[in-house]
Amino acid sequence: MNIFWNKKSTFAQNVTVYVLLAALIGPLFLIFTHNFVAESYYSKLSSYISIGLTCLSLFGFRYLYINNLWKPSPVWYSYSKIKRVLLAPFFPIFIFFLLWINLGISAPQALTLLFGTEVIKRDVVVKVRTNSRRFCDYRLEPQSTNGFLFHYCISESLYNQLPDTKIESELIIKKSAFGYIVEDIKLLDKEG
Repeated sequence: MNIFWNKKSTFAQNVTVYVLLAALIGPLFLIFTHNFVAESYYSKLSSYISIGLTCLSLFGFRYLYINNLWKPSPVWYSYSKIKRVLLAPFFPIFIFFLLWINLGISAPQALTLLFGTEVIKRDVVVKVRTNSRRFCDYRLEPQSTNGFLFHYCISESLYNQLPDTKIESELIIKKSAFGYIVEDIKLLDKEG
């Protein structure tokens, strides 16, 4: 974060940092939402676009570095050569996942939230218990849903009331061409 107050930072370096910070909005959005299922076509397309943009950004960073418009943090030079070689591959992987989360999940979810239409979809759900420090431990899992990071949280008391078998349900979803958001699950044959 020293780059924001460092007077030696170049204009290109400041712009790059602000673009990267803006790109962090998508992953932050995923912390609070976990009920989106992306359309497989757009998910695959976003992977290819992310690969292309990652390559383009790496060429851009190389250009900036060669022309002395981008200077790594002074801490980078304090690392041993072996450590720098081992850390270098993580940068393209970080850029790829940052772009993929924004293009493949966060942007389609935001567009679905804004422009989607409500639909009721019948499905079968099962209750699932996980041990997670960051997310809920008690969930309902629709059988037709195969979304990355998708989970629908329920309370422990509802989890304990539900049978261990499959449960017929209606999913209240907001659907668009990019995917759908599961807004609610109405259980139809809840026992107990």
